[in-house]
Amino acid sequence: MNENGGDGTVRACAANLNTRGLTIDFSRNEDEPVLAPWKLRQEAQFPFAVLPDRTHGSIIKPDGSDVNSSDALKGRLRTLLLEALACDDVATYQQMATDWLALNEDTTALAHDEERRREAFSARSQPEPEFFHQYMQVNVRVVDDHGNDVHDYFLEFSGPEDERGDDSSVYFHREVLEHVHAFGGNASQRCLYLDRTDLRYNYYESIRGDVARVLNMSLSAAPPGDNVRYFDSYRTGARGMLALHFEDQTADQARWLQRNTTHFVKIIIPRQPRDQVFKLKNF
Repeated sequence: MNENGGDGTVRACAANLNTRGLTIDFSRNEDEPVLAPWKLRQEAQFPFAVLPDRTHGSIIKPDGSDVNSSDALKGRLRTLLLEALACDDVATYQQMATDWLALNEDTTALAHDEERRREAFSARSQPEPEFFHQYMQVNVRVVDDHGNDVHDYFLEFSGPEDERGDDSSVYFHREVLEHVHAFGGNASQRCLYLDRTDLRYNYYESIRGDVARVLNMSLSAAPPGDNVRYFDSYRTGARGMLALHFEDQTADQARWLQRNTTHFVKIIIPRQPRDQVFKLKNF
């Protein structure tokens, strides 16, 4: 309840129907996992708008009679509803999706513009800048290469060259990764809630030096038994790693992680027996 990046109850990224899926397979090569994006049944984008002054309750009143925002903001919902109802062909639908993305950028721009926030909202309903941040949701499931769920694992994020103790890694875990929820019915499934605005504008700024600005993710898993390990059984601290996100501003649409979006990730890790699994005794 009352999280940033939502309307008080519903996360904006969870309401977006433009979801994405990816399988990360460490079982073939632990150092270079195979990435397989899930196929979409259709390529068209669903129009999706994030309004700065509406909730799941006030959206049913297009006139904005109970919304403490400027008249210009109040009128946006009515305009969008009429635009959607008037859509009668594919080209118009696709144009709506593009236009509404631009509207979403205008919403998140309020986080960096104090003057616009004062003009848009009354003094008694002035949201904090963080309220307008964009978020991403990543639903992760980890299994071994036999299809068994892996319940005891740890995801860790770091900057370039795997510097876990540097300022960037600390900042990410403290400010960007805002919430992790493990599914009570199956601990192999977890939901990560990420502040995309802090990632884009603050995390990369915390990376010092002339190095590539990247977000790495590593996974370590506790062994399921004394004679079975995950990943290379002879490696200290069995784990897998890959680069998850890059700063490159020219590649916004090419990035797999997208703002205001829910992502589904299936991670496959190798299950390795140790030499002691089978023993021959001399009778």
